[in-house]
Amino acid sequence: MTMTPLVLDAAELLARVENDRELLRELVAIFKKQLPGQIDSLRNNVENGEIPGIVVAGHTFKGMLSNLGAPRAAAAAARLEELGKKGATDKVGPAFIELQNEISLLMPELESCAAQVNT
Repeated sequence: MTMTPLVLDAAELLARVENDRELLRELVAIFKKQLPGQIDSLRNNVENGEIPGIVVAGHTFKGMLSNLGAPRAAAAAARLEELGKKGATDKVGPAFIELQNEISLLMPELESCAAQVNT
């Protein structure tokens, strides 16, 4: 039986920032600030079938989301990157929607994790 990956692996995320909640809050704030522009740029690439932009954005999201301890969203970004590399323009739209959905699930958990006080 395989376990479904977590939306947010808070333990991994806290380990990455050495349990520094202030640093975590800063990282989440930066991610939230950059996210709308990055999503819009990726959406334009997907809508226009711009494969190089899809590959680069998928790779960038994969790295960011991995660093934030978000395995499901990172996996969705990796799928988008791979579809771009394969030139599967017919499949990048649904993969983009999946990535957006995963990020939507991630944001409240990320904000909740960042909002908790040091213990």
